[in-house]
Amino acid sequence: MKPKHTRIRRVVHLGNLGEGTPILSAPKPKIKTEKYARRFRKTHFIGIDIEHDGFRRRNWTQIKGDFLEGIKKLKDNSVDLLSSELSFGHYDPNGIEHTELSKTHTLNTIQIVYKKLRPNGKLIVVVSKNVLPNFINAINKTGFSKEKIQVSEVSFAQRTRTPWTDAFYKNAWQIIAVK
Repeated sequence: MKPKHTRIRRVVHLGNLGEGTPILSAPKPKIKTEKYARRFRKTHFIGIDIEHDGFRRRNWTQIKGDFLEGIKKLKDNSVDLLSSELSFGHYDPNGIEHTELSKTHTLNTIQIVYKKLRPNGKLIVVVSKNVLPNFINAINKTGFSKEKIQVSEVSFAQRTRTPWTDAFYKNAWQIIAVK
């Protein structure tokens, strides 16, 4: 009997190398992605960040670049989970926070994310309160089913996930959308 082929899960994280910003006193950059890559060896992790040069390890590929451009490099219907914590959506392409100017960039990026997610793939983002309406609007304009969208304030218990959520949890909201 032929062995059954197991599909590799693909997880993309936006802004992952910013996890170790010295201001927030994290032990080192990329610690969370590195920890997950070691723990879940049958999952392929892809990080997209403008901060550092790209590289490839056993089950981790790092892409240097803007989120939109980095996501475009992925195959359509190839991603199981795309996540980002307080790094995606509240900046325009030049890295400046402008709620009005980022509406188009957020919509364009969410439309590309939707194409890259596999059926039943998840988008999980944590955003600041001031860009929450932009995200909800962009998700509603894409193909996500309204029945498969959850929006909630980040709880005190969730705040320790990253240095960013720990520092800004009082103003953070989580959105989970399933394709």
